[in-house]
Amino acid sequence: MKNQSTTIITNKWLEFSNPLDNKVLLNNNIIHAFNKFHETVISKLNRDHYVYIIFRVKTEGDFYRNISNIQIFNVDNWESILEIFIEFWTIRDEEYLSYTISEIIFSYKIIDTSNSNLKSENNIISTQIKEKSELLRLGGYNIPCTMDLYEWGDVVFYNNDTKAIVYKNKSNAEYHINFIDNSSMNIEYIYNNKVLFKFTDKLLDCNNLQSFIRIMKNKNYQFENGKLVAKSKLHSLPKIKQLKKDSYYLNNFITFDIETKNENNEIIPYAISYFDGKIVRSFYQTDYNNSHEMIKTALTSIFLRKYHNYKVYIHNLSNFDGIFIFNVLMEIGQKVTPIINDGKMININVKYKNKYHLQFRDSYLMLPSSLKELAVAFNVENKAIFPYKFVNDYNIINNYNGKVPHFNYFVNITNEQYINYCDNFKFINWNLRTETLKYCGQDVKSLYYVLEKFFKDNYIQTRVNASKCVSLPSLAFTNFRTKFMKGNDNISIIKAEMFYFIKKAYTGGAVDVYKPLGKMIFRYDVNSLYPFIMKNNPMPVGDPTVILGEENKIVDIIHDQKKFSFVEVEVFAPQDLKIPFLLTRYKEKNSGFRSIAPVGNWKGTYTSIEILRALELGYKFKYKKAVYFEAKVIFKDYVDYYYDMKKNSIKNSINYIIAKLMLNSLYGRLGMNPYLPKHLIVNEGEHLKLMEKYKIIDIYPLMNGKELILYQDNNDSFRDIYNNHTIVNIAIAAAVTAGARVYMSTFKNMEDIILYYSDTDSIDIDRPLDPKYVGVELGQMKLEAILEEAVYLAPKVYGGRTRDSEYVKVKGLKNPISYNELKSLLKRGSSLQTPNQKWYKSLSKGNITIKDEIYTLSVTDNKRKLIYDNNNNFIDTKPIIL
Repeated sequence: MKNQSTTIITNKWLEFSNPLDNKVLLNNNIIHAFNKFHETVISKLNRDHYVYIIFRVKTEGDFYRNISNIQIFNVDNWESILEIFIEFWTIRDEEYLSYTISEIIFSYKIIDTSNSNLKSENNIISTQIKEKSELLRLGGYNIPCTMDLYEWGDVVFYNNDTKAIVYKNKSNAEYHINFIDNSSMNIEYIYNNKVLFKFTDKLLDCNNLQSFIRIMKNKNYQFENGKLVAKSKLHSLPKIKQLKKDSYYLNNFITFDIETKNENNEIIPYAISYFDGKIVRSFYQTDYNNSHEMIKTALTSIFLRKYHNYKVYIHNLSNFDGIFIFNVLMEIGQKVTPIINDGKMININVKYKNKYHLQFRDSYLMLPSSLKELAVAFNVENKAIFPYKFVNDYNIINNYNGKVPHFNYFVNITNEQYINYCDNFKFINWNLRTETLKYCGQDVKSLYYVLEKFFKDNYIQTRVNASKCVSLPSLAFTNFRTKFMKGNDNISIIKAEMFYFIKKAYTGGAVDVYKPLGKMIFRYDVNSLYPFIMKNNPMPVGDPTVILGEENKIVDIIHDQKKFSFVEVEVFAPQDLKIPFLLTRYKEKNSGFRSIAPVGNWKGTYTSIEILRALELGYKFKYKKAVYFEAKVIFKDYVDYYYDMKKNSIKNSINYIIAKLMLNSLYGRLGMNPYLPKHLIVNEGEHLKLMEKYKIIDIYPLMNGKELILYQDNNDSFRDIYNNHTIVNIAIAAAVTAGARVYMSTFKNMEDIILYYSDTDSIDIDRPLDPKYVGVELGQMKLEAILEEAVYLAPKVYGGRTRDSEYVKVKGLKNPISYNELKSLLKRGSSLQTPNQKWYKSLSKGNITIKDEIYTLSVTDNKRKLIYDNNNNFIDTKPIIL
């Protein structure tokens, strides 16, 4: 038990909770909890004290649900409240049977009516106790499964038989009936002069009182021959709103960059520059005692009143620069509030001089490309070239002044570029400090002008200030809501249990190896797969309805093209399928979860479009539960606008890049988790006091005796989603990815091809596709390569050889290996060890270290079973059987 209070606090809501004893019947648990509540709270009261009380339960996922509405009592009538609570539970919603209940909770507030200041409230209480009122907002039933009133209890008709009262057997409850016509009636369920709930019964067959529909608020229960065969509930959810266009363009930002060197396998900052659109300011390590002092001076210099509410953009703040500046910001800022997601810094808000604020952001999250590529695309003065490796070998304290460093110190430049660079120093020496600050200053200017063009262009097109958004998906979503979203799109905000149910159906693309070695392989990619699905596929909109019960009802919904549904099923996949379609999360002993496409039997949650495609491939299902929405095309205008822009722009121009980014960034924003952790900076060790109040997710020790706590409020899931400023619709995100998998299955299951490898939007096959599938339009296939030979070892691990070249792709490996080395791994038991550098980032210490490690590469069977020939050569795969 927790939060048990023996102190009477006037006019303040308190909470009394009691863990559920699963060995005891639920009614007995309620009685036990209420007796404890009486012992702890009620027994301390007198007749002047009135209690407002709500009966609640805590379900799986830490969601809180009201079983009753507010009841009011004092010491004279407290025993009747227990009867009412048990009656509430007895007629509870059947939906609760599908949830695990962990606690019984009484939320209560005590009013002392002897206080003269509360006399007016006392009058209200007295009135409320005497009045009848509808107290139950929760639908539910434990009522005879018939419209034959004589089975409900003793019946008394009156008012010319247009009304009736039924006295419930062995209960003080009464049914008050008003007959609407020969086939329907309205009923009030009254207990101790209180209307607990209302419902309506409508006959399906006038000759059969056992077949009818019972309507209780937003729920429908269908009975046939006295048995419940189906039930559905309409959930009324808040809606995503259109946004107003910005009335003027904002240009208040600074660009910031840190140059680093490798010193004994530790990354050390040695130069800094920032640019505010007018002036470049630079800082060099030798002017200070150490790097920390240099960073502190640079950051302090922008804590000015004129930069209030500016954004400071750093290209790669999340994974690099943020490590160096965070502790320094903690030291010099009055209040630092970070946003961290999946270990990445999304935003750092810093308060300074009592009332001013700066926000540090990652420009790479807005424009995910190298600064060099962006400068070329946006036609701004490009990054200079610089001998990055030279500074690692030369002590900057000596400030090298002489010839241009050797060509080997430069990265990714041609010999011609090196010669042209050297020509700039025919008559002057190359100076390390001068050239470093020139290079760093040019970087911040290039980034500033890129962002300025991007922000202006986006504002002209949509009247949205991109600097209001922390990332590209956020901007795409804002653009959609401002320029393209229609008032009747009716897009719901999905939260609580509905979010977690649909989340089970939210899966990415299928990446698999089917055959490991092939000759004359044709690789095809889809032109803008996700935008193609978004444009053409109806999306789930409106309020969801939950169906539990008759499989036929769920089947009808799945086949209804005007509906989009998410269905909990038991799956039966034919074991002769070579390329299974449906994905599920699978876990073996001593390994983590992974998505696989198996055969056999398992349980899962899938979209209706996936189930329909699976039925075509021979799958069978048992249907357990469905959530369905209206289906409507809502993204056509958005996709058409940006695809036309992309198609009509020069490749890699500003408009081309903007269009490409917007096309691929929207759907993922809708699939965000609405319950992201919050962040709190506290004194070291203080997290121990917070563990009862918050759910602690992670702790980062910081310098100066501080800790960064990632946490969730214990009641976060009970709050309205607007409180988190997270407006999401995971149903739409899941519909987009499911649509993509359905579309790709068309190509993966063609009878006349052999499939070697597939990624989210690509296939590697043994022959050309029918020309009708190939082209430059949205959703058509484009031929990326013809490979004379190709090897596929695992998802994201493959290589190919053409007549003129070869390539190898190994996810996570920085040092390249040859095609022949990759091919050698087709032998059972073979592996390849290669040196690989790994970076270790410490937010606590504010540093990054590099370690040389060995990367071991070998074939894995964690997605499909491997098949070897008699000579132990890897020759094929087959699906895992569940």
